[in-house]
Amino acid sequence: MRKYGVQPRQLPVLNVFEGEAWKAKVIPFGLWVIGANGRLDVLVGDKKKIIVGGERGEEVPTWRIASNDGRSALKGLTRESWIEALQ
Repeated sequence: MRKYGVQPRQLPVLNVFEGEAWKAKVIPFGLWVIGANGRLDVLVGDKKKIIVGGERGEEVPTWRIASNDGRSALKGLTRESWIEALQ
């Protein structure tokens, strides 16, 4: 990011609620990460998931999700995989 003059800045965190109860937190991790077009961390209780943008060079990034300890098992981010991640 230094190479392109992008200055650090605070980004908002998304808190996900189910009714009145807190369910998850989505935290921006990085705009540029190795092998992807950005990453979000998803905290659900004591579990952590990651969401990454598609590989560099994709015209329209395809978002994928995986558990933090199973990063090689990325699957497409769909409504179903999102709901599964919140369990």
